Amino acid sequence: MSYPYTIERNVEKACHQCGHGQMWDVIDPSGVALGVSYGCEDDASHMAEELNRAYSAGRASVAAIDEQIATERECERLVGDRFKPQSTPETT
Repeated sequence: MSYPYTIERNVEKACHQCGHGQMWDVIDPSGVALGVSYGCEDDASHMAEELNRAYSAGRASVAAIDEQIATERECERLVGDRFKPQSTPETT
């Protein structure tokens, strides 16, 4: 399974504390780095994991809502069909 949030080393930045170490960015699903760089790869990984959990939960929630809407529409269609006026033969 691929995850939408990933990390990558930022080659343009050095560690804020020592000026030499590596910095890590969390990359969003559209490929853009989030606004914070991390001096520790583990911190960046942890943030990406948390964002991926939230993303997955959101997708599951949207899927459940979509299913509920489809069910409600089907119920409305069925109820609507029951209460439509019946056509009556014209009398002559």
